[in-house]
Amino acid sequence: MDIVCVVSNHPDLEPDVRPFGVPYHHMPVSADTKAEAEARTLELLAGRVDLIVLARYMQVLSRDFLQRIDAPVLNIHHSFLPSFAARAVRRHLEDRVLVDGNRTVVF
Repeated sequence: MDIVCVVSNHPDLEPDVRPFGVPYHHMPVSADTKAEAEARTLELLAGRVDLIVLARYMQVLSRDFLQRIDAPVLNIHHSFLPSFAARAVRRHLEDRVLVDGNRTVVF
């Protein structure tokens, strides 16, 4: 797997990401800048990703934004990061996640 980038509304983790050579985009979001931040994020991701992992608090993103992302989205509560995220991503990459209507089956 290649990690295309990290997008965050906080600059805190940039020093942790930098050693891996992954681009880190600090994008502050407020009620006034939310639409602009979502548009910029879509530009960063467009046609470049096969999977997006969101921390649960990213659910503040608009439904419209999530529908415009052309990739599966894993939304994980931040208390489970990073161990659960690693397992979830691995299962996705191994094609072990099936979506059937409103159910998701992981084997």
